[in-house]
Amino acid sequence: MSFHFNWKLTLFVVLCLPVVISAGFWQLDRAEEKRQMQQQLSLLTQQVAIEYSQLEKNQFQNYKNITVTGQFINRVLLLDNQIFKGQFGYEVIQPFLINNNKTILVSRGWVKGDLDRRILPEVVTPGNPMQLNAYLYQPSKSLQLNAKIQEPGWPKRVQSVDMASLQIAFKNIAVNSTDYVLRLQHKSPGLFTEHWTLIPTRPEKHSAYAVQWFAMAVLLIGLFIYASCKKT
Repeated sequence: MSFHFNWKLTLFVVLCLPVVISAGFWQLDRAEEKRQMQQQLSLLTQQVAIEYSQLEKNQFQNYKNITVTGQFINRVLLLDNQIFKGQFGYEVIQPFLINNNKTILVSRGWVKGDLDRRILPEVVTPGNPMQLNAYLYQPSKSLQLNAKIQEPGWPKRVQSVDMASLQIAFKNIAVNSTDYVLRLQHKSPGLFTEHWTLIPTRPEKHSAYAVQWFAMAVLLIGLFIYASCKKT
């Protein structure tokens, strides 16, 4: 057996191998990040719920258990393009008036949409004051109202929700400027269908992806050695 140098194959391996290995380590980092999120989520969900009006600024964090007493305002935003179990629908977001006259946004969950996009679902607004069981959630991306927010009538279909632009839709309703919304918890009054997942991808899945990338690196090295060795 003798070693046969192939510069094209060598260049290909030199360029691809660091990328493949880096992808494997990136997946391992993501897996560790998800494990930390699971631990944080487990700790927060076990904590006693805090009344929203008693929250300090430094206590705002994702998944913190909250109770809040007040009444829904009959102004419904339908967040578009929400798919749940293969069905098209909307996420219902609605302002909630607290006893101290503050207004916050509450996500009431998912409702099924009509195939005819012109037909919007009817959302019933509870008429009585109530106590909600929820948790804090900060949307991961900047949210903005769509161009049709000026159209008359309610509910309004939106592509996203920008806190600064909500006054356009709600007019005389002053919405709390915090970046967090409240997601209703299981069996809370006013909840429709829980369609969200707290952690979209489990750490085990990222670990499996890492194994695949490292296996690809080993395969790449093996093919290089095999192709470079020729019989004398």
